Amino acid sequence: DYIHWNPVKHGWVRRVVDWPHSSFHQFVAQGFYPPA
Repeated sequence: DYIHWNPVKHGWVRRVVDWPHSSFHQFVAQGFYPPA
């Protein structure tokens, strides 16, 4: 999803997993995305 990539796109972090405010971590825990 693009929303997870916005912090990377804007240069705030290098990897999606590095953004602590993202719901990405919950999606990984639920098995929707593989761990980085």
